[in-house]
Amino acid sequence: LEVSPTSNVCLGLASAYVEHPFRKLHDAGVQVTVNSDDPPMFNTTLNNEYLVLAEHFDFTLDELEALSLRAVNATFLPDVKRNSLADEFQAQFATLRLHKATLCNP
Repeated sequence: LEVSPTSNVCLGLASAYVEHPFRKLHDAGVQVTVNSDDPPMFNTTLNNEYLVLAEHFDFTLDELEALSLRAVNATFLPDVKRNSLADEFQAQFATLRLHKATLCNP
């Protein structure tokens, strides 16, 4: 299930992020992925949607990585390309963790 919290709030499907069911769907085991819907129309990006999940839904870095990998695994890419993309995402999340650790422990 592809979900864009920002577009859902802008369209009034949820009155605010706090009312949006993304976290409940995720915690209930629904295979949700985050997307940006129509970036120019809703003034958002995929990066912003991940920030929304972290800031408004308390998603951890591990959860965001799992969501990213779920999205990669849902693509119709050939196995070799899908696996390569998953490896790239995991490497980027590893870098992000190192950066976060550096910021938190100066």
